[in-house]
Amino acid sequence: MIPELLPLRHKRMLASRFSFFRGTAELMEQDLKKQAQSNIPIVISGDAHVNNFGFYASPERQLLFGLNDFDEARIGNWESDLKRLLVSAELAGEENGFAKENLYDLLQLTTKTYRHAIKRANRMTLSDVFYFSFEINDMIRTIDSLGMVMSR
Repeated sequence: MIPELLPLRHKRMLASRFSFFRGTAELMEQDLKKQAQSNIPIVISGDAHVNNFGFYASPERQLLFGLNDFDEARIGNWESDLKRLLVSAELAGEENGFAKENLYDLLQLTTKTYRHAIKRANRMTLSDVFYFSFEINDMIRTIDSLGMVMSR
């Protein structure tokens, strides 16, 4: 971290609970280390939160959706990424006015989608996993198959 920029970082983190959460991945990591984990090592994002997912274009001009921030990626426990993603979904949902019962549904769907993606990846070769992309049509099919309907 650049010492001169720390006051700006701290100011931005004060904007909301979600902003604080985004700026403190290392605090959550310390807390998660104290919890039971499977110790199944995989490549994790290291900072899986909803703002680190988004749309981008492939070289083939396809609209893709996925993780777009890899600066914290490393070998770690899958639970860490899933827990961080779930907390971020809850905080972002609260910040955007989601009702409590809809937030619960959102967290259930997030977990179901994560589980679905892991099962799919486990049926793929390492090469296929490496080159896998999630196109917009894949997203539409996934939303339809999982019955995702969300409202505030």
